[in-house]
Amino acid sequence: MKTFWKICGWGALVIVLLFALILAVASPVAKYIINNKGNELIGRQMHVDRVIINPYWGGVSINGFECKETNGETNFISFDHLYVQIAYPQLLGKTVKLRAIHLDGFNGQVLKSNDKVNFSDIIERFSQKDSVPVDTAKSAWTVILKDIRINNSNIRYRDVVSDKQWKLEDLTLRVPGLYFDNTQTNAGIEFGLPTGGRVGIVAGMKLQSNRYAVKLNLHDVHTDVVLPLVQDYLDVTGLGAKINGSLHVDGSLDVITNILLSGHLSLSGLSLRDSHKDEVAALDELRLAISRGDVAQNTYILDSLTISGLTANYEVHEGWTTLTRLMKSKHEVQEEMADSAATDSLETPIEVEKPKSAKPLVWMAKRVTLTGHDISYHDYSKKHDWSYAIQTLRVEGQNVASNGRNSIKLQATLPNDGSINLDFKGGLDLKNQDTQADLKVRGVHIEDFSALCRNYTGYPIDGGMLTIDSHLDVESAKLNGTNRIEIDHPRVGRKERFSKAPYKNIPVRLGFQLLTSAQDIIVVDVPLTGDVTNPKFSLRKVISRALLKVFFGPLMGVNDRNKSVNEAELREMQELLGEDSVSLGNDTVSNFAADVAMTAGDSTRLAEISE
Repeated sequence: MKTFWKICGWGALVIVLLFALILAVASPVAKYIINNKGNELIGRQMHVDRVIINPYWGGVSINGFECKETNGETNFISFDHLYVQIAYPQLLGKTVKLRAIHLDGFNGQVLKSNDKVNFSDIIERFSQKDSVPVDTAKSAWTVILKDIRINNSNIRYRDVVSDKQWKLEDLTLRVPGLYFDNTQTNAGIEFGLPTGGRVGIVAGMKLQSNRYAVKLNLHDVHTDVVLPLVQDYLDVTGLGAKINGSLHVDGSLDVITNILLSGHLSLSGLSLRDSHKDEVAALDELRLAISRGDVAQNTYILDSLTISGLTANYEVHEGWTTLTRLMKSKHEVQEEMADSAATDSLETPIEVEKPKSAKPLVWMAKRVTLTGHDISYHDYSKKHDWSYAIQTLRVEGQNVASNGRNSIKLQATLPNDGSINLDFKGGLDLKNQDTQADLKVRGVHIEDFSALCRNYTGYPIDGGMLTIDSHLDVESAKLNGTNRIEIDHPRVGRKERFSKAPYKNIPVRLGFQLLTSAQDIIVVDVPLTGDVTNPKFSLRKVISRALLKVFFGPLMGVNDRNKSVNEAELREMQELLGEDSVSLGNDTVSNFAADVAMTAGDSTRLAEISE
């Protein structure tokens, strides 16, 4: 009996010494191999400060690891600490289980040049040269990865050819478990962006059924993170906005387009600046509440869309406009696309299945609100600079949809207390949907358009108050509309001498005089008929009223300022409008004028007015 216990004691001692020997030898050997055999193993220089292998608990700890680029100088990847623990007993049940994977202080860079990356040599080294038949039978092994943690890590991607780069800084990853069977897998990742803000992702997936659900959380994510993509098409230097929100995505990897979206997003502080760092447009906030988005059906339903504090500035200069300076030329875009296609070309072309015809886009916003101010237009390309601005703007809509009946109201404040009000009810597709619209314009000082009129006709506008009342009915694509335009106390100055305006031959001052009544007001009624493909405007009443003014003005007792015009000026108007356009009954203007006698005094006075 004593002999038995001696044998057991000596056996236990040998096992302990054996494990101690392994523990003492394994770590230094592993460190030696990493530091001295890196080129033989992966073709790269590697260095590690410390390796600790614990065979009792199945743990491996590595500190201060570096792997160099092929030049042997810069780091490809490095990390401060890596700890991995494996569960030995479960290997007997055909289960590979890693109890923990902890990675701290990881830094890595991916460099892309043409169709190669900076680790292509490692992939080629471990690629099998001879093709091996793939075993498609379902594996009986289960892989479980538990307690995955990544802290204080950074990843950098750079395209050497285009010099575009992306960075993920202060990366934090938490994955409770990954199960490579039919068990639900949950994973969470959080990381900061170099331009500001943090991104959090929580994902759940069943690997065998390929169903997944993803929740994306954005906190103060700066839009400059996508600036390189925007700069492919727009010549901009900054966006300046921040994105916040939460987006839910549900889908299946079996059918990529089976994606359902919901959530809310907000964009605040947008400032779009062109290549000269001039602000083109800005908004205080954009808020979007997505009730349901179905990518497969191409249908998107919004609970609300709110845009507040919109400002915009559009300028026209000789040789360029705000838009042309903002947009890259078609030639530039084609060159960049050609370069991208050349640098990203693959050795073996990929056959892409032609997509099926896409379903038409269907969208609806249950509530829409837009507010803005200082939406301005400036024309500096002509002799006289001209500017105009919408000082305040508000748009409200209910159930605004691509194929439904909309209710939209627009209110805007114009310079000098002017206003615009639009009430729109109906469909956006006028061919297939009935619509009613009312437009009211009040208090517009037409002298604000004097520079514009001088640039194109040579005539300055000295005064006048514009009022517009317009109503439109569209039923079965048929148009029935009324338009009344009134200008109170219109005043047009004398035409500029030696004017080079493109339409200087149009007698604007004469036209105003013809249309101005004895009450010093212009009233123009323009009915609208026809259909949406062929609208018809009638100017018969306007022309008739002007001709009556010409021939019967002296008999109607108009004031000195509104005397009739002489026959030469009438001929000028007739040539501009056309013979048929100014006919009255069966008599043309020329025949009618022959029967009207004008005194010499009237002709002289009217000649002065028309100058």
